[in-house]
Amino acid sequence: MYKWRDSIAREKDESLGFVLPNHMLLMIAETLPKEMSGILACCDPVPSLLQTNLGVIHRVVTAARNLPLHEVCTDVPRLLPTTITRIVTMSVILIYKTIVSKLLLFTGESAAGES
Repeated sequence: MYKWRDSIAREKDESLGFVLPNHMLLMIAETLPKEMSGILACCDPVPSLLQTNLGVIHRVVTAARNLPLHEVCTDVPRLLPTTITRIVTMSVILIYKTIVSKLLLFTGESAAGES
């Protein structure tokens, strides 16, 4: 979902928050709703670009939901350098990035080289 949000934001020349705010992205990643209506329920108000691409997001969520939990946990250390491209670890990566950005804000450092 993070990769989808980034590519849509670049394509439409919009901010990441406009495409899908962080709190909504995390809610979807944490709950992994089974139905499209569940994805929409995570968002109030529903961003227009999410509504337009609901089928894509539903496929991403369904793919992540259908994977065994142990794959996510055991693959994370090996996948961290390339996680943005891996659906399997999307929720773990989102949490990881949130923690890192909060730590960087807290310490006053900047994330050099982060896109």
